[in-house]
Amino acid sequence: MNFLFELAKDGVYKSTQHIFLFRGHTFLPNDRDFSHIEKRKKVEKVRRPTDWKDIVKDSRLSQPFEVIFLDHKNFFDYKALADANLKTTFKCSDGESLMFKEVMWFSYGESQEMSELMDAEIWKPHSEEVWCRYTHNRMEPWKKLNPIKRIKKNQCAPKLAKKYAKPIGIKAAKKKDLLSLATKNLVDEETKAFYELLLVRQDRQTTESDEDEDDYLN
Repeated sequence: MNFLFELAKDGVYKSTQHIFLFRGHTFLPNDRDFSHIEKRKKVEKVRRPTDWKDIVKDSRLSQPFEVIFLDHKNFFDYKALADANLKTTFKCSDGESLMFKEVMWFSYGESQEMSELMDAEIWKPHSEEVWCRYTHNRMEPWKKLNPIKRIKKNQCAPKLAKKYAKPIGIKAAKKKDLLSLATKNLVDEETKAFYELLLVRQDRQTTESDEDEDDYLN
């Protein structure tokens, strides 16, 4: 919630609709995109992150995907911000407590709401609130809430910090496995040089994404 709320509040997106769909009963446009990528992956080998760029780009020839590389500087710690920012319980503007686990639709930024005056749906901005529905029914009145804690007097508002202060290393065992491929001449020289320059993680400061950080080479 905090991630999409902050993006709307900062004007990154005008409107974001986060809808929980029924499993097995929906088909999204990106499902076809993933299918193209998986099909291309079956005929290509992935040795370095740059190989993924070619696989994704070449998986759809008529309208190639745009591939953007990210590094540690592009990641922000929204979890820490949420821990400092978000209320632990949510009360709606009508005084009712929000049944968070029952929500099927979160709306951020701007939403369509029925106007009694115009007898039609109109777009309303609400960047300081999150609007929710318990169903997918567009006629259901929105539950409206401000998810942010009140700032106490002489207290500064929490700031969004970078997730990582330096490039992300991989586990020592993972690097050892990769270098063993290089010594057995199972990869080309360019890939071997890439493996040799990989950083090794020195500490065990756990993060939610720890298990996935070096899986891009699997």
